[in-house]
Amino acid sequence: MTNHLTGTDKPERKRPFRQLLLPVAAVVSLIVILLLGRVVVADLRELRSAQSDTVQWTLSQVEIEYLDFNLSLQAALVSDNPDLALLRKDFDVFYSRHDIISNGTVFAAVRQEEPFNLALKEIKTFL
Repeated sequence: MTNHLTGTDKPERKRPFRQLLLPVAAVVSLIVILLLGRVVVADLRELRSAQSDTVQWTLSQVEIEYLDFNLSLQAALVSDNPDLALLRKDFDVFYSRHDIISNGTVFAAVRQEEPFNLALKEIKTFL
């Protein structure tokens, strides 16, 4: 029997490679999807942790900036020649940090807590 496509007398054989290609591709695709899903879940967990770390870091920075401003203020009060540029800088940084926690979306949930909200109001009154 002559094969019209190849011009040979050999019968056309089914290639096992072509028969296995679709199932192998499906398995490989499934494995890739599962691995990417795990990466996405891990990244989401890391982002949640990063947001929490940002909140804690920013709150710590507010306290540090307040202490820096307070030290500059105390030094200016007792000095005959106060460093007003340093005092202004420390005030500006403290004010900026307060603005972040007062208006930042990351702190919206924390601002719902009454003790935190009262502390914010006290700082705002001071500023």
